[in-house]
Parts: sequence; C-alpha cells; structure tokens
Amino acid sequence: MGIIFKQSLKNTVIIYLGFLIGGINTIFLYARFLKEDYYGLVTFVLSSSNLIMPLIVLGTHNTIIKYFTS
Repeated sequence: MGIIFKQSLKNTVIIYLGFLIGGINTIFLYARFLKEDYYGLVTFVLSSSNLIMPLIVLGTHNTIIKYFTS
C-alpha cells in the first residue's frame, strides 16, 4: 500500500470514530445526565452555532490570505 492510501485510511477511521463517539454522547449521555432545561439549552446552543458558523467563515479565508501572507 502506498503512503497516501495508509494516511487516508487512518484519517477515515479516526473521523468515523469521532462521529461514533459524538453520536453516543448526543443520544445517550446528554439525555441521561442533563435535566430537561439544560438539555434544551445545549441543543439550542449547538443548533445556533451550526446556523451562525457559515456566516462567520464567509470571508475569513480571503482575509487571512490578503492580510497575513506578507
């Protein structure tokens, strides 16, 4: 196997493992250890961050290239 294939396979396994841990955390641990009010608050904060993130990142890449490369 080539080096690139090994690295991509390793990264794929790590990413899927992270998704699995996040899914278990969201489905089982949040519901079990958080009260209803805090569970709703955590869900609201995560949903809000998912909605706001694309707007924040919109021009960041071009700004970094323009001002921090020289």
